[in-house]
Amino acid sequence: MFSVPTTLPDDPAALQQMLLAALAEIERQRLIIAALQRNRFGRRSEKLDDAAVQQGVEDLEQSVAEQAAALDAAVSRAAPPATDTTPRPPRTEPAKRNRGALPAELPRVEQVIDIADKACPCCGGILHLIGEHRTEMLDYVPAHFRVRAIRRPRYGCRACEEAVVQAPAPERPCPLTASGASVRFAA
Repeated sequence: MFSVPTTLPDDPAALQQMLLAALAEIERQRLIIAALQRNRFGRRSEKLDDAAVQQGVEDLEQSVAEQAAALDAAVSRAAPPATDTTPRPPRTEPAKRNRGALPAELPRVEQVIDIADKACPCCGGILHLIGEHRTEMLDYVPAHFRVRAIRRPRYGCRACEEAVVQAPAPERPCPLTASGASVRFAA
């Protein structure tokens, strides 16, 4: 069993050796804990009674915690304090992630889902186009893939400036995916 000496040597090689010995002891004790738990909960769990296994696990967990605390204390005493504590500046541009962007080389088929009545539900005035939602869904036509681009124009009323109307989005066969009904996934 590893024990922390009262004074630490100044030699970096000796300190590294002590650190490696402490880490090896902690790993050995974790393996013993895993073996005891496997003995308790594994196929041959009837060999040790619960009290003996629990006592062994508690003893080893306490020993691992003591070793880790002693190792942390030794490292904190031996390591010089960090001088560079300046926080990193916040990111000015968003992280570049591919969140469902489908390849540009796939052919696209546009589908516009529009509202039937372009009269304001509040005042009856004429609605005008103020924007649209555009989503893309992977679609499979036998022998090739294509992207079905779905546009849903959004209309607003100039008279009352209250109403914004848009056609509901079509149902997706697999929610939260970019795949249409014709794409089959192997399980």
